[in-house]
Amino acid sequence: MSDDATLIERILEQYGTPFGDRAAEKPCEGSRFHSPQPLTTQTVGIGDRMVALCPTCSAKLQVFIYLAETMSPDDFTWPVQREFGNRIRALGQEQLSSYRQAPASENDDEWDGRP
Repeated sequence: MSDDATLIERILEQYGTPFGDRAAEKPCEGSRFHSPQPLTTQTVGIGDRMVALCPTCSAKLQVFIYLAETMSPDDFTWPVQREFGNRIRALGQEQLSSYRQAPASENDDEWDGRP
């Protein structure tokens, strides 16, 4: 961690974050390596569990799920999926699987939690 990151982390430890948790307390589960290191994470539901994601990984997950649901299987190929990295791909597939297993809502206008 750079001296600047250490300084910012000490400040966040003292004053808190504008949203979410400090990534030092709840590391992002969307990627093994981040550059630069995230400052904050937010806890999100994936299937029946909660995971911490930094803003970038959260956005990547939302895009992965959107493309998986929007593109045809012929277009959502392995080279496209590989661009998201192993962890985002696994989280996305887990979330998509939970969507498919959920019972249909009686009210089609209800939000189902999808991005």
